[in-house]
Amino acid sequence: MSSLRRDLRYAFRSLGKSKGFTAVAILTLALGIGVNAAIFTITNAVLFKGFPFDQNQRIFYLGSRNVNRPQFTYGPVSAPDLRDWRAQTKSFTGLAAALGGNQVLSDGIGAPESHLFARMTANSFQVIGQKPILGRDFTPADEVRGAPQVAMLTYNLWQTRYGKDPSVIGRAIRLNGVATTIVGVMPRGLTFPFDLDFWVCLTPRAETDKREARQLLVFGRMADGATLQSARAEMNTIAGNLQKDYPTTNQGFAPVVLTYNELFIGPRITLIFEAMFVAVAFVLLIACSNVANLLLARAAARWREVSIRVALGAGQWRVVRQLLVESMVLSITGGIAGWLIAIGAIRIFAVATVPLGRPSWIDFSMDHRLFFYLAFISLGTGLLFGLAPALQLSKVDVNATLKDGGRGAGLGVQGKRLSSVLVITEVALAVVLLAGAGLMIRSFLNVYQASLGVNPANVLQMGVGVPQARYPQPSDQINFYDKLTARLVAMPAVDSVAIASNTPSGGSQTFPYEFEGAPTDSQRRPSVSAVVISPDYFRVMGVGVLQGRAFTEQDGVAGPPAGPAFLHSKWNAASLR
Repeated sequence: MSSLRRDLRYAFRSLGKSKGFTAVAILTLALGIGVNAAIFTITNAVLFKGFPFDQNQRIFYLGSRNVNRPQFTYGPVSAPDLRDWRAQTKSFTGLAAALGGNQVLSDGIGAPESHLFARMTANSFQVIGQKPILGRDFTPADEVRGAPQVAMLTYNLWQTRYGKDPSVIGRAIRLNGVATTIVGVMPRGLTFPFDLDFWVCLTPRAETDKREARQLLVFGRMADGATLQSARAEMNTIAGNLQKDYPTTNQGFAPVVLTYNELFIGPRITLIFEAMFVAVAFVLLIACSNVANLLLARAAARWREVSIRVALGAGQWRVVRQLLVESMVLSITGGIAGWLIAIGAIRIFAVATVPLGRPSWIDFSMDHRLFFYLAFISLGTGLLFGLAPALQLSKVDVNATLKDGGRGAGLGVQGKRLSSVLVITEVALAVVLLAGAGLMIRSFLNVYQASLGVNPANVLQMGVGVPQARYPQPSDQINFYDKLTARLVAMPAVDSVAIASNTPSGGSQTFPYEFEGAPTDSQRRPSVSAVVISPDYFRVMGVGVLQGRAFTEQDGVAGPPAGPAFLHSKWNAASLR
């Protein structure tokens, strides 16, 4: 230990005498390590942390898929299937379900507001291991058919709308016109299974309590000793039995058991982060090559110094250790500076991604994984860039160096070759990075400049949800939208108004179809993606009709069937035969 302390003191003195070299080396390492630490923190938050509760990795997500439609790899589950899964599975200690939506909250405090919410089975929070910080959890009595509706608030809604008032428990509110009682408030930061503002207990309803009514996202906690492979095998066995018992509704449907990453992130996003990791690894290797070259250049001036130390009795390992200690001092200092750079970069990234719809549960705080990673790359880079120059210097020829003129002996042919290899490595890595960055920028510009097929200039959009309790019949909902359209068109600044189920590039709905007179198969019917629109949709979007006519008011419920009247340009008559 005393020898190590002497090496450290000597390293600080030596680096202090070369302030320019030390500053450049530390800055180079700080940038390389800082970028790596920032990307690791972001990747850790997106791919590994998941939802903010204990043993998140033991929660798996179950669904069903139609094997006759391989393009759809995941689908929801029906309530009767969930009951059978619960009764037969041994791989999960509990299965729960959620059904998302949008509801209007009115409580007499302020204006009614539309909020995202989820209907949850009573055991949902027990499955994920969460308890309310105020009030109570859902109970089995809350999910009995006909039970009074109860709700639990997120911490954020409790804070923003009710000012964290404890007396909110027991308060009567209305959700889409339905009387509801607030029974609990969940911990800060918990929004599950997606960004929302409150939860309502899921109660059986006639329209959802059918095997063909697949609407539920199912999740469960893996039992001790069970594995993902064994759970998938067991669920396949259970599904096979259900297909035999209920061939009309379950034939051709297979269960799906997914991890958090597989359901919420997906392979495309994972691939993007993997590519980012490779890119920043190249940046770190370039930084190491730069510092190694700097050390080689500095070694040329230390050749005589090392020769004198060897002549006085220092062994090869002693020289290598001293030089590695100096490299470690540089790398650790660069790691600390890189950590500070990463903190700033992550804060900027977190703020910048909020308007882009980043899920609120993604937490970019640094945890133990980051500090282990930071320590690993800091020490690893010290060895990586310091070992080769140290070994080169330890092979000093004392006699040749100490002769007259030996001061300029330099590192010789091997040292020059090593320096050339490092330069070639830097250039090669830089070319790969520049090529990748150029392709990425070009792809981004192509996407950014791509035509949407519509004219978005002066087009504003808003989302409007119609409460089912207040407008139970389709005719009531159509009447509501007709009145809304008429009042909007009457506004002086409005030229035209349209209503659509989805916006351009905002997805679509899937409708199965069949041809008149053709044999039908409910399990193998083809489907088409479509958007439900009002007659003025194409006028608002600035799109002309290539053939035929646009929709009119007479194409409604009382008129003759007119859809699907408009097909994408890639469709033709042969596509529908």
